[in-house]
Amino acid sequence: MRLHQRCVGLDTCNDKNKILLIAPSTRGQVCAQALHATTTLTTQVALTLQTAVSKSREQEYSAVVIDQCLREAEPDEGEQILQHLGSAFPVYVNCAIRGAWHLE
Repeated sequence: MRLHQRCVGLDTCNDKNKILLIAPSTRGQVCAQALHATTTLTTQVALTLQTAVSKSREQEYSAVVIDQCLREAEPDEGEQILQHLGSAFPVYVNCAIRGAWHLE
């Protein structure tokens, strides 16, 4: 199931209708633009898992999209972000292989 299909109707739920995208470097901005275009939800980018943990403590998100390559490179931090997801739906993508078009 594509992310867009999972996010349909979220804009009527509550004020946590944001997506947190965890992806390093410029790939993150490209993927964030694709997510926003597809879901119309505000998409925030965290370049590191440590930054993502801080953001997830400060705000709630509908979904957290995690670049799989980053999670594999930092498994301990990857587990820590999963503990702070709350009710957010985790989605793993590989932007290096699939590219932003896969998020549409």
